[in-house]
Amino acid sequence: MKDCPSCEALLPSVAQVCPACGHQLEKKEKKDEPIVHLQLLTPTQVRELIDKPGLIKQKVQLVKSKQIRVRDVLHQMSNREEAIEFIRQMGYKRGWLFHNAKHYKCFQS
Repeated sequence: MKDCPSCEALLPSVAQVCPACGHQLEKKEKKDEPIVHLQLLTPTQVRELIDKPGLIKQKVQLVKSKQIRVRDVLHQMSNREEAIEFIRQMGYKRGWLFHNAKHYKCFQS
């Protein structure tokens, strides 16, 4: 439901003309959504991406799309702060680190 700007009559949201006063309602223009380009990665490209330091956001996206596993990413990380940021962006709680730290060398130091 919406109101007529001229007479403040209550109108259905799809109305283009107010039946009470005849006021022409403005059409809202739809915003153009950005186009997303998807790229299928080969296993070699995925492995190269895992091995690169940084790129945490891309690694999180790959894990959430199930192209790689969390353990593969964490086994390749050597920086504790980077690994903690990765698990934070994955949405894991603090207890996850407590229970799983012994499995990954990046948390051992």
